Amino acid sequence: MTEAVPWARHDSDFTRSFEDAVALLAQQTSKTAVAVLTGISGPTVGNIAERVVAEHLDPDRLRGIKRIAVDEISFRKRHRYLTVVTDHDSRKVIWVAEGKSSDVLKSFFTEIGPDACEAIEIATIDMSAAYRKAILEELPNATIVFDHFHVAKLPNVARNEVRRELVRNAETAQQKKVIKGTMWPLLHRLENTNDKHMEVINRVRLDQSLGRAYMIKEELLDILRNGQPNAAFHLKRWMGWAARSRLKPFVRLARTIRDHLDGVLAILSERITNGLAEGVNNKIRLLSHRAFGFHSAPPLIATIFLCCGGITLPDLQLL
Repeated sequence: MTEAVPWARHDSDFTRSFEDAVALLAQQTSKTAVAVLTGISGPTVGNIAERVVAEHLDPDRLRGIKRIAVDEISFRKRHRYLTVVTDHDSRKVIWVAEGKSSDVLKSFFTEIGPDACEAIEIATIDMSAAYRKAILEELPNATIVFDHFHVAKLPNVARNEVRRELVRNAETAQQKKVIKGTMWPLLHRLENTNDKHMEVINRVRLDQSLGRAYMIKEELLDILRNGQPNAAFHLKRWMGWAARSRLKPFVRLARTIRDHLDGVLAILSERITNGLAEGVNNKIRLLSHRAFGFHSAPPLIATIFLCCGGITLPDLQLL
């Protein structure tokens, strides 16, 4: 028979104060360093973190949610992923689970309940089809907003595909000369191009494939940046231009934009991005790297909540 005591947590060999001190150190440095400082093993540090998170994680974090950011992050080789949900307003991680499928995200919506799902107004994601499917099915009042960065990189990818195709098909020295050295100059926005890059761009004729690809790319980025009041009209006109360009990468891109039009237009109307989720992912990568990786999801999830879930621990008093 095990008896509960106020100075220790259930199933622990350590006092509550010691575990809080270990968790506080784990918020600041690696498990290895914590283990050396405290004289315990690395796995024990992970077990302590899980117990501290279970006690201190705010149960109200899943209430009153209005705007969420959803993203996935890889934590091991062979396609091991976590789905991470962050609250835009509190800027804290509120839910994490292993996997990146539609069903994984639906389990979050099941956990918060139908009333909370109806209250969510905005969900920012990259262009993940799985997450989009789950949100469309479970969040009746939410506006899906695609991340500006992920949409803005698509025309540059298409432009570079056109350039590579021209390189493969170039037959004469003159054709190769026009294409040579254009990768980086054509990556920049026209207004940010320096004199050296402008000399390269001036070699590209607008009536040729690479020149058309550059101008189509620039037009889409202008629309995404400026957000004109009639952005839908300008975006549809751009899709027509891209579809008639006879450039296969841009024809495919026009179809992609058309299939995701609502989420792209929401970028301009809502003026919110998934940058918060990307920033959280960068912090999670740092947590994973400083621990030299995690063999399983639960210790990493506990570490994420400990460092990104808004948990505040008592100050460590060193005598």
